[in-house]
Amino acid sequence: MSYSIGGNVTVMNAIEMDYPFQECIKSLLPVCDEVIVTDSDSTDGTREILDKWAKVEPKLKILNLPWDNPVGKIDWVLDKENYGRERLTTHYNLMLEADEILHEDSYAEVLQAAQSPDSVKQCVRVNFWHDPQHLVPFGHLLSTKVIRMAPKVMWMPGDAPHPKGQYMMDRSVACGIRIMHYGYLRNDEAFYKKMIHLCTVMYGSPDPTVLACQTAGIAPKEINWFGNTKPETFTGTHPKLIHDWLRARGYTI
Repeated sequence: MSYSIGGNVTVMNAIEMDYPFQECIKSLLPVCDEVIVTDSDSTDGTREILDKWAKVEPKLKILNLPWDNPVGKIDWVLDKENYGRERLTTHYNLMLEADEILHEDSYAEVLQAAQSPDSVKQCVRVNFWHDPQHLVPFGHLLSTKVIRMAPKVMWMPGDAPHPKGQYMMDRSVACGIRIMHYGYLRNDEAFYKKMIHLCTVMYGSPDPTVLACQTAGIAPKEINWFGNTKPETFTGTHPKLIHDWLRARGYTI
């Protein structure tokens, strides 16, 4: 028996933030019975694109969680992600962030996981840095293992351990499903906007180092985030969906 799968994505001013949000959603459609996208009062045309798309794509459902200008609310992003999860009508929740792509080579494994009613999958996240040929070194900035597929009834913890997600974390199993993360390849202005926005929402104020680098005109990719550790070399393949997005930003594949 195959259990239904629901995609779950959150956005806010995704055009201004230079997210590959349309590629993200497209990567979910082949394996999902529905895809919920939760916006928060976007003002840059993101919502208009989504609403127009939903009129011709029956799997796509657009929600809005009003933006209440949260400051220092560390769980606001998680709450928004779980807001979408709670409104899925499917058995499974398959969550992506708007700068992530589910690799088409992982579709078969996703569908295989849905043959069981209780799969909790810890996926491989591939975090690109500087260009499509390099990765954030292991142990820096963010995790390479993330739980992104589980029964919809389970509260999803996101990228880091969380007490509310302990039940899910205890049942997670590592798998080969690959999620490709392109957030660090966005344009410099969008990168800084996202960093400042996210730190303000979660911790109450921007990182002073980030502000100083922005003021000094330093490209984010030139900041020494890793000490003496060098970015790792990527030798795999990129999802076909992201090729045009990368080329439009001057990258070679």
